Amino acid sequence: MNRAALFDADGTLFEGYSIFPFFDALEADASISAADNARQQEVLQEFVAGETEYRDFVVASLRVSADILAGHREKALEETAREMFDGYEYFGYVDPLFDELNDAGVGRVLVTAEPQFIARGLASAKGFETQHSSHFPSDQDGVVVGVVGQTLSSTLKGQIATMFETAYAFGDSDGDIGMLERADQAVAIVPNDALREHAESEGWLIVDDPRKPLNLGL
Repeated sequence: MNRAALFDADGTLFEGYSIFPFFDALEADASISAADNARQQEVLQEFVAGETEYRDFVVASLRVSADILAGHREKALEETAREMFDGYEYFGYVDPLFDELNDAGVGRVLVTAEPQFIARGLASAKGFETQHSSHFPSDQDGVVVGVVGQTLSSTLKGQIATMFETAYAFGDSDGDIGMLERADQAVAIVPNDALREHAESEGWLIVDDPRKPLNLGL
């Protein structure tokens, strides 16, 4: 794959953060308790209230998720994510752009800080050739052990972008800056304040209405 389009997930392909509806789905099928789901929701509320910075929010969400999911089979979590993403509402630009990328022979790569089973579920649902994500270790039986093995940081996202001769990158937050900086073409999708400021200084394309088609001219 010489040319690739790299996409963050949350806030880039769809509105919001997928970890929270994922936990709602787990509670709905009694895989986790309401109390555990509430723990995860507290992390989101602290961020929304401005009590934590974005990167601290990501780390906190992953740590709480890993702790809650200890003892769960990774394959079952991936299946739950796939079912969720099959019925997801994606931004309007996504499917037309994916068609354009297919016609141009540009591969699609998912690059997200969400854990691997969420990334795999999304990659399967939307036809990504490969995915890179944070990682929760599992034991030899595929059971999550309850710790965060790796958080996919902005720096690591940037390293992924350098794996391709030509890279187009799409992100929504300052956590994507490392990837966007290393891309041949960077696109900020409804960026948060930190990314917007950086994108404006770099002259990157900023998309404020992701419902509309986005033509890269490939």
